[in-house]
Parts: sequence; structure tokens; C-alpha cells
Amino acid sequence: MKFFAFLFILCALGIMPLAAGGGAQAQRGAVADSAAIVTPPGQLPIVREPITLTLGFNQSPNVSDYKNTWLTQYLERRTGINLEFQMFAAAAADANTQFELMVSSGERLPDIRLAAPPNWAQHGDNGVFLDLNPLIENWAYFFNQRLAELSPQEADRVRMINSAASGRRYAFSGYDLNNIGIFSGFNWVNRTWLENLGIPMPTTTEEFYNTLVAFRDRDPNRNGLRDEIPWMGSINTFGFEGFAFLINAFVYYPFATQNESRLNATDGRLWAPWVTEEYREALRYISRLFNEGLITTSFFTAPQAEVVSVVSYQPGETGRVGFISGHHNQVLVPETPAVFDFMAQVSLTGPRGVNYYPKSFPVISPTAFITRDAAYPEAAFRWLDFLTEKDVTMSTRFGELGVDWRWIEPSEGLLSATGIPAVYMEMNMIWGVPQNKHWNNTPAWFPTFPTDARVRIEGSWATARGLIPAGVFINDNKDVSEKVGAIVYTRQEEDSIREIRTSINTYRDEAFALFVTGAMNIDRDWSTYLANLERMGLPRYLQVAQTAYTRTTRGN
Repeated sequence: MKFFAFLFILCALGIMPLAAGGGAQAQRGAVADSAAIVTPPGQLPIVREPITLTLGFNQSPNVSDYKNTWLTQYLERRTGINLEFQMFAAAAADANTQFELMVSSGERLPDIRLAAPPNWAQHGDNGVFLDLNPLIENWAYFFNQRLAELSPQEADRVRMINSAASGRRYAFSGYDLNNIGIFSGFNWVNRTWLENLGIPMPTTTEEFYNTLVAFRDRDPNRNGLRDEIPWMGSINTFGFEGFAFLINAFVYYPFATQNESRLNATDGRLWAPWVTEEYREALRYISRLFNEGLITTSFFTAPQAEVVSVVSYQPGETGRVGFISGHHNQVLVPETPAVFDFMAQVSLTGPRGVNYYPKSFPVISPTAFITRDAAYPEAAFRWLDFLTEKDVTMSTRFGELGVDWRWIEPSEGLLSATGIPAVYMEMNMIWGVPQNKHWNNTPAWFPTFPTDARVRIEGSWATARGLIPAGVFINDNKDVSEKVGAIVYTRQEEDSIREIRTSINTYRDEAFALFVTGAMNIDRDWSTYLANLERMGLPRYLQVAQTAYTRTTRGN
């Protein structure tokens, strides 16, 4: 009964897959001699006779009609392939639920799924997704051009991250080399408030504490009211790493974009920083901030929209926030005064002289999968390959070349907001807003140049917002030499630790909040915290992770 109620809810939400129609079943899997209609690698159009590919997308609220966007029509015209769309829910969790129901019920899948289910490698091993290795070997053209622009080590990372432990490559990769994204701990200080109070940017944990106190008590916004919020952020805000920013003044603590379990490695041996005495000392410091009202419980509860509404004050209003943590493009609304208030905060030195700033790897992400039901897998792969052609990959993000964006010639001598030579200019900013140019999704996004190399337009809010993260380069050369990135597990390894890892990561984060807010005592309950992690299987998790990490880093 509960199962049918669940299905009813899914239908009401509009995330149930369409039921298969009656009568004769459509073709399942590749047609006979499916490669015969495909032109040689790199040649356009891709097919010798018209075919249709069905794309499985998560619905974007900024795209109302995928079929009639400029990008759809452009790709159809260039490739000779008609595109149809099967929409999944906008929320990733709901979309994953929908996809899992389709797989388990044996329902027909779209030819290409343009989103990565959490268990994509397992689906590949079970035959839900095709191994792309033969297709890459025989049909890749533009993709090979992009790989050739990377170092051999980076190209190998692309292969590894998109493959299962068996070596089968089920995912078509995206790649994003963004200098700002690499410095992914987004923490910003209000420069106007520092100037108003005549104090420098804090550089140590004690100075940071004193600056928060000054922001709280000394009326830095000059409105005569005690309405200032010293520091604002939330674990629900995209790009939030405010707590990791502080912990790194005590012990190296990788950002979640680097590895979700926040594991470290020394000489090839994995270890967990969140069971160390240095981590415990960081908890004491952060708890002090909480006890003195310099941070509040909103850090653990507030939705992103609430953070944005307070940080991005409107013209004629008074700014109320001194520090913010979160991605600048998410918390600073275009054309609001706050865009001009903030600058990057330098990493802090702790009481023992520790000062780390983890840098993320360039983003390599599984973005697309050819499913078991693709009638023309060779054509499907050629279509994905075409998305990595230089102009096309940019158009999936910025719209129509020559209208919405253009390339910059080196002879123009233009700089980006981050001070590096500009590679392109965005003439119409259409990302993240309702529009009919692209899909507000970047399948197979693969620029191999820094994507922050966008032209600086002096005096614009966009440049002001772009200049904010330019200061993160002050945090360069504060990373460790051995960083833990993606670890590729065998199916047996993944099955043995999946629940353990999830439980440990959840408990670690919950215990952090309890320690900081005083619900757990950092001195009295520390041994209980360690014992619980042991009971949950931390030794077993580290043992399996070590085996997989050693194999992954040695490339065998």
C-alpha cells in the first residue's frame, strides 16, 4: 500500500516517467548495423540519413521549451539529428528517484541521460549504460582534440574519474579549468566596514575574532543602530566552506569539492583529520564564536534564499553583513550595492602557526551516459563528441556566437576580471535567467582554458562581482603536496563501504554542529564521538579506502 502511495506522490509532483504505450514495443538497444549511417569522425552532418535522439534532462526553471531553443535548432541543423527531450525533475534527488524507477521497472530509457546518478558505475556494470571505450577509440574527434590540450596527467584523470574500477568508461566527461573554482573556499570580507573602522583585514584567528567583535559592536555601517551581522553563511548555501576555512588554521581540512569524506594522505597513507586533537582545538575556537553571538544557529539551518536576501541589500538600504561565506555568484545579486562591498578574505594563521588553504582540482565530472536503449550508439557518441568542439562547448554555456558572446583576439590586449589575458567576451548574460538560447545546462562542457578569462568591463556590476574572487590568489601556495581526489572503488568495495561512509559523513557533520552549539561538550563528549565513529566502521572504511586509493594513484 505504501508503495502505491509513493507512486501517487511522484505522479502528483510530475516526476513519474511516462508509461509505455500500448501495442508493439519500440526498438530496444542498437539497431542492426547502427554504425552504417554515421559519417567519419569529425565530419558533419553526423548522419547520412535523419534519425532522432532522445535526451534525458533535469528540468531547468529557466527553460520553458527545450525543443525551440536556439541551441537545439543549431545542433539539429549542424548534425542532421532530430532531438527530442524527456524531462526529469528539477531537483537532483527527485530526478534520481525517477531514473531508478525507470531502470528497475525495465522502462525504456532516453538514448542519452544528461545527468550523473550517484551509482552510475554500478549501473554501467549492470548494463544500464554502455562502455564508451570502443566508441572513443573508433569515433572520437573533437574530444581527442580537447584531451590533447591537457597535460598527460590531466588527460589520465579524465579517463579515471569517468571509469569504473573495471576500466570500463561509462561516463562522457565534462571539464572546467576555472581559477576561481580551484580556490573554492568562498569567504569574503566587507571592505567598506574595514575602512569605516580603520582596521586591516584579519590574518590570524585571534584577529578574525576581534574583527567580528568590532563588526558587532562598533556600528561599521554607520546607521546608529546595533543591527550588524558579523558573519553570515549557511551549510545550505552553495559554495559554503566557512567552517573549513577556520579549521584550516588548525589542521589541513580539504574542502568537500575535493573529497566528500575530507580525507588526507601523507606518503600514500590515508588519515581522517576530524579525529585529531588539532580538529578538536578548532572546535573550541568555533564554539567560542558561537557562544559570543558572532555566529548563530542560522549557519546550520538557513536556506540560501535567506542568506541572499540579507546580504544583497537593495539601493537605499544599509548593508548589515561583515563577512559572508558562499559562492559570490550565488549570494551577491546582480546590480545590488553589496556587489561593490566585498573582497576575498585571506586565509588565517592559527595559534600554532598553521595556515592552509586547500585548492580544488579542475572540475572533471561525469556528465552524460549512453543508455542500453540507444538505437544508434555510434551517432549518440558522435553527437556528444561534437559538443566538445570549441565553439559549440562555449555556446552550451553562453549562447549564440557573435550575438551573446565572442572570442577575443590576443592582439586586442584585453584582460579578464581576474587579471589574466581575456579569451572571450560575454555580451549578453543569459545564464541563470529565463531565456530561449540554451538549456541552462552544460553537457560535455569542455573548455581547456581558464573559464574565468572573461573580458573585464570597467564599472559594471559583473566586473565588480568578478573582481571579488580575484583576490583569492592571495591564498595560493598554502596547499599540501599530496591531495586526495577521486577514489575509484570496485563494485565489491563500494558495496562494502557505501552505508558506512554515508553514516560516518553524516555523523561527523552532525557532531560538528552539536559541538559548536554546545549540545555536545568538546571535553566530556570527545571520547564518545571517537567511539561512535569506531562503532560505525571507521577502521573498515579507511582500510577499504586505502586499498582503492593506492590502486587509483598507481593507475592499476
